[in-house]
Amino acid sequence: APTNVKIIYDTLALINRLSSYIPEKFRGRQVKEDICVYLNKEGDLYFS
Repeated sequence: APTNVKIIYDTLALINRLSSYIPEKFRGRQVKEDICVYLNKEGDLYFS
């Protein structure tokens, strides 16, 4: 069942974090490919 989990990033901070971890999937702030994002109960994000 879905639960409400708040992440600790606003939209721009999330895009900046994603593009710093996996720059090959971005062109500027545009996403070029699908990105798998994993979220734990504490609001931490993981990417692959």
